[in-house]
Amino acid sequence: MYKNLKIYKEFFIYGKYLFILLLFWLSLNTGSKYINIEFLENEIYENKLNFIRAILPFLILFYLLIYEYFVKKNFTLHFDLIFKLFFLYGFLQISGLLYYQQNLYEYYWIICLYSLLFFYQYISRNKNHILINTIFLTNIFFILILFLIFIFYTFKENIFSDDLLYHSLAFNLSFLNEPFPRSSGLSRNALILFIFFNSLYFYNKQNKSLTVINIFLVSIILLLQSRGAIFSFVIIFVIINFLFKFENFKERLKYIIIFLLIPLSIFVSYPNIKSLIIKNIYKTNSVSPGGKKELNLSNIEINIRSDVIETFENEKDLKNKLIKFSNNRLNAWDYLLQIFFKNEINEEMKNKLKGFNKEKFLSKEKKNLFTGHGPQADRHFLFNEDKAKEMSTKVVGPFGAHASNSYIYSLICSGILGFMAFSIINILIFLKLINVFTIKKFINFNNEPFFVSAILIIIFLQLRALIENSYSVFGVDLIIILSAYLVLKAKYNKFEN
Repeated sequence: MYKNLKIYKEFFIYGKYLFILLLFWLSLNTGSKYINIEFLENEIYENKLNFIRAILPFLILFYLLIYEYFVKKNFTLHFDLIFKLFFLYGFLQISGLLYYQQNLYEYYWIICLYSLLFFYQYISRNKNHILINTIFLTNIFFILILFLIFIFYTFKENIFSDDLLYHSLAFNLSFLNEPFPRSSGLSRNALILFIFFNSLYFYNKQNKSLTVINIFLVSIILLLQSRGAIFSFVIIFVIINFLFKFENFKERLKYIIIFLLIPLSIFVSYPNIKSLIIKNIYKTNSVSPGGKKELNLSNIEINIRSDVIETFENEKDLKNKLIKFSNNRLNAWDYLLQIFFKNEINEEMKNKLKGFNKEKFLSKEKKNLFTGHGPQADRHFLFNEDKAKEMSTKVVGPFGAHASNSYIYSLICSGILGFMAFSIINILIFLKLINVFTIKKFINFNNEPFFVSAILIIIFLQLRALIENSYSVFGVDLIIILSAYLVLKAKYNKFEN
C-alpha cells in the first residue's frame, strides 16, 4: 500500500509539471495585444478565449512565486548562469520600455520569459534526470501534435492545386483570429521532429517505422522549401554523420540514400503526381502560376520557388541578390540599425521607402543605446499603416513585420547591454557543445537519444536565430531550447564528472 501511495504521489508531481507545461503551450500564438487597454475596453467579449490564453503565463508566475516559493518553499532562486543572463536580458528590456513610456503593455513578453525561467528552474532544482527528459519529451510530443494538425491542412489545401506546398492556401487560414503557421514554422517543427526521431533510429535501427517517419519528415522539409530550414538541415545532416557511429562505409552510404535521396525523389515526384490528379480526375489542363519555376528533365517536372531562381537569373548586382534572397531581411536589419544608432535613416533608405508616408513610422525623440526600446520594438519601428501599392495586403510595413534576427532583436529591444547578455548566452552554450565534441570518444551517441537530440536541436535553433527572432522572444523556440539546455546540462555534468 505504501508503495502504491508513493507511485500516486510521483504521478501527481509529474502531472503537475506537465500541466503547467501544457498551459505554456496553450498560451502560444496570442500576445500582448490581448491585454492592452484598447482590447480590454472594446474587444474582450468577442475574444475571451484568447484573453484567457494570454494571461496563462501570469497565472503560472503567480503560482510559482507565491505558492511554490514563498508558501511551500519548494525551490530556491539560485539560478544557472544562462538563466541569470536571460533574467538580465529581460530586465534591460523593461528598463528600455520604462525609459520611453511607450507601448507599456509589451511588458507582457517579459512576464512570459520570467514565467518560463522560473518554471524550468522549478524543474531543475532536484536534478532529476528522468523529470528533465520527461519535460523534453513532452515538448517534442506537443510539437508533433501541432505539426500533424497543420501539415494535414496544408496538404489538404494543396493536393488538388498546381501551387507549390510553400504557397498552400492553408497559410491564408486562421484559427481563433490568429494565422496558421507558415512554411518556416512547419519546417522548423519538421526538422526538430526529424532530429528526435533520427536519434531514436540510431538507438533502435531495427524499428522500420522510424525509417518511414524520418523519410516523411525530410520530404516535408524539402517540399515546404523554407530556405533557412533546408540550409539548417544540410548542416545538421553533416553533424549527424560526425556524431553517430556507423558500422562501416556501406551502412553510412545506405543511410544517405534512405534519408536524402529518397526524400529528394519524393520532392520531385509530388508535383508530377498532383499534375496527374488534376488532369485525370478533374479533366483539365489549366494550371495556375503558383509562384514556381518549372525545370523539365526528361519530361519530369521539378518545381522550385520562382523568387529563389529569378533572384539569381535577373539580378546582376550582388547586394540586390542578397537582399531579395533574404526576403528583405537585409533591408529590415539596415533600417533598424540606422534607427537604433542614429535615430534617423540615410538617403538610400529613404529611396527604398518611396510610396510610404515617412511620418507614419514610429520615431523617438532621443536615443537609448544601453537598454534599448523595450520588447517588440522591432515590430513597432517597422510598422506602417500607409502601405506602398506594390506591397502585399498582409504585410504592414516595407520590410516585413519584425527583425527576423535574434541578435538585432536583442539590440533594438534591450540595447547594447542586452545584446551582450544575449550573445554571451549563445557563446556559453556553444562552448559547452564544443566541450561535448571534445569528449566525443567517451560517449556513444547512438545510445543517448535524448542527449544527442538536445545537442542537435540547440545547434539548429542557434542557426535559426540568425534569420528569425526565434528564442530571443517568448515562443516555441524558447520553450524548446531551454528544455534542451537542461538535458544538455544534466548529461554534460555527468560526463564531465
